[in-house]
Amino acid sequence: MDIADVEFLVSDEGRAKSAALRRRPGDGHALIRWLRRSLSPAQAAAVYELHRARCTLGARHSRAGEMFLDSEAAAQASSELVARWRSERFAGADRIVDLCCGAGIDALALSGQAPTMAVDASALRLAFLTRNASLAEGELQPVRGMVPDCIREAGFVFCDPDRRQQGRRLLDPQDASPSLDQLLELPVRRGMGIKLAPGAPLDPLEGLGELEFISVRRELKEIVLWLGDLKRGGPRVSLPALRREWLGQPGLKPRPAPEVGAFLLDPDPALIRSGLLGDLARRKGLLGLSPGLAWLTAGEPLDHPLFTCRRVLAFSRAAPRHVQKMLSQHNMGTLDISRRGFPQSPEEFRRNLRLRGTERGHLYLTRLGDQRIAILTDSE
Repeated sequence: MDIADVEFLVSDEGRAKSAALRRRPGDGHALIRWLRRSLSPAQAAAVYELHRARCTLGARHSRAGEMFLDSEAAAQASSELVARWRSERFAGADRIVDLCCGAGIDALALSGQAPTMAVDASALRLAFLTRNASLAEGELQPVRGMVPDCIREAGFVFCDPDRRQQGRRLLDPQDASPSLDQLLELPVRRGMGIKLAPGAPLDPLEGLGELEFISVRRELKEIVLWLGDLKRGGPRVSLPALRREWLGQPGLKPRPAPEVGAFLLDPDPALIRSGLLGDLARRKGLLGLSPGLAWLTAGEPLDHPLFTCRRVLAFSRAAPRHVQKMLSQHNMGTLDISRRGFPQSPEEFRRNLRLRGTERGHLYLTRLGDQRIAILTDSE
């Protein structure tokens, strides 16, 4: 897609075709054939690409159907929920610069806090953003470039660096564009937020600023490094959907469990990555099944948004014959299997089992201390 394609998409004809395509059933090939009856191949491809991008973004943004973007921008875009949550850190700012703004999901949210300059080196991305600016919650100025001269005067900066290269996702922020070192050298006067990949290595980030681990529906969506005046303390786990966050002492280990308790606790991935699991486990009286593994056990149920709590039905040694006997005793016919600290994959282990019952459960293949065990829980 190029600038000419964007101009067509925002025209009356392009908008009408996009609206008609949204209502039309069929797979991709059928939709493109239908578009080519009245459009050039380039125009048909642009309309279909916009359709795909809006569908990709639709699950994460309430106004996706009004936005202009391509599939790559949609895949990289923040969710509306997370973008709004992050933007609240900038409350009270006089001006914000959003570097590597893409199609502008973050910039739209940031503009609700203060006048925002949205910067991107791609002419195509800026063409998208210029059209999306009408959806901004406040003043939004699109600018093409790398780092604007006014960055010192702006005071506050947010950056979502490009973490894709030749179709590969990059985890190390030093491999992104701009790199972490380049961002840290910017003359930012007040504070900066840098969006990092969920799997970014954490050791090089220690001591740089506050790390926020953001989770949505039990998925670690991103890590944000907050610097300067935007830093509010130590590492934290945030659940924007509940508008809640947790801080604690990182690096603590859960106390070891002498045996499997009545309930098994599966922590949110964001809590595990944050290093705060041990601190919260100690405060809630949860015990670790084995050092280095994140599953916990307790004698009482725990209703907490950072844990999935399941009732333990039985447990046994992890040898297939022992597990088969346990499953038969509980009439298991449908089984989800998870593993941690266990050599076989769930698929490999399942091949040794015969499930002929009517009940549904969840089997956890793990360790209690040094012993390999299988824990059967309910599925709810």
